[in-house]
Amino acid sequence: MSRWLYLLNQLIRRLWVRTALFTGVAVGICLLAWLFDPLMPRWISSLVGGDAVERLLSILATSMLAVATFSLGTMVSAYQAAASMATPRVAPLMVEDSAALHAISTFIGTFVFSVTALIVIDSNLVEEGGRALIFIASFAILNLVVITLIRWVDDVSRLGQIHDTLRALELSTREAIDGDRLSRPGFCQPYTEPPDGRDILADAVGFVQTIDFEALAQAARNQRFDVYLMVRSGTFCYRNRPLCRLVRRADDDDRGDTRDDPRGDSDSDSDSDSDSDSDADADANANANANAKDSSAAIDGQIRNAFLLGPRRTLLQDPRYGFTMMGEVAARALSPGVNDPGTAVDAIVSATRTIDYWHRQLDKAGDESGHRSLHANALCLSDLVTEFFETLARHGGGEPQVMARYYQSLHAIAELRPDDRAVVLDAAGHARQVWSRAVEVPHDRQLVEAAHERLLGHLGMHERRD
Repeated sequence: MSRWLYLLNQLIRRLWVRTALFTGVAVGICLLAWLFDPLMPRWISSLVGGDAVERLLSILATSMLAVATFSLGTMVSAYQAAASMATPRVAPLMVEDSAALHAISTFIGTFVFSVTALIVIDSNLVEEGGRALIFIASFAILNLVVITLIRWVDDVSRLGQIHDTLRALELSTREAIDGDRLSRPGFCQPYTEPPDGRDILADAVGFVQTIDFEALAQAARNQRFDVYLMVRSGTFCYRNRPLCRLVRRADDDDRGDTRDDPRGDSDSDSDSDSDSDSDADADANANANANAKDSSAAIDGQIRNAFLLGPRRTLLQDPRYGFTMMGEVAARALSPGVNDPGTAVDAIVSATRTIDYWHRQLDKAGDESGHRSLHANALCLSDLVTEFFETLARHGGGEPQVMARYYQSLHAIAELRPDDRAVVLDAAGHARQVWSRAVEVPHDRQLVEAAHERLLGHLGMHERRD
């Protein structure tokens, strides 16, 4: 995704932007009523308008301000509750929820429209035709407000609940999987170790929020080099950390100058001419080096602009961040102050369901053709396991029911793709190191040990089949 498209996507998620759009539409309706006032048929003016429009606008103006204020207070309280019960990192996700933004923007926009329309009518800027047009628009807006209010009441009843928060987090992680190009293995060429080349260094401190792959591919085609990505969305960067490496293609290496010596074998040139030629060559080499440096700096700036750094991670193109927040939700639920293992179990189910969705997306993108000049390693299961399951095992090792569901989740993941058995075994071994020290009750230890053995037996049957 290009940096401008990414910034636009982030901008439209802000409350004030949507409110400004609704307000602009409301003011535009009043302007149209003033412009089209002479064009309105009189029979329409005789049917609608009159004093009814002022009463309707007064009702909308007085009620929408109270509804908008109440909705804002409810939203802030619900988000604070979600941040305290789940994780503070989930608050921006809840604030950017489209349902809440649409509802509050509609209420505020309707209030602005009502006040503006009342001013236009009381100032006698419109006649009967304009009043009729405003009445028709007010009736349409009233229906929109009623529908939005009904939906908002249903959303408020679930706003801030931990199950609704987990569901929103799961859906946002799925959207991140769809938006992350590196979640599809065929998009870039994988590599183990990048060859020697010129590194493009970061010039700021922050997290990689998006990478413009199209800009990188275009620059690689124009300059005839390969780009080896050394970061991905969500990577923490600092000044002078390599973002990528530019490697000149083997068939485009600069060749040496093979021209013959223009002086030949003659020794008749004077010493002054030789000195003059040497000075001219030195000036030409200096100019060439300066131009080469300017060109190299321009290319470096173009490549660096393809990486957008920000102060915090976002979920737009970073699926790993979604699994990180799921792990934080589970860790918060398992803390002594909350002590809610059921929420940790729900987080395991959400993470397993999201991994299953990721596998299904991999199957759909199996035939995708990528960029030959871009080299990067696609998202793999070990990345997701590190972000979620290791956090869960570290905080939930002392809860037998959590660890039992933990092994059930690993069993389900192993069924999705047999090639991931090594990752599943590592996760199971890490969990055993934790719960073997944390679980002290013999019955509970037997319960978790049985789940561990069932997983190993399942993986062993797969190995014997092979």
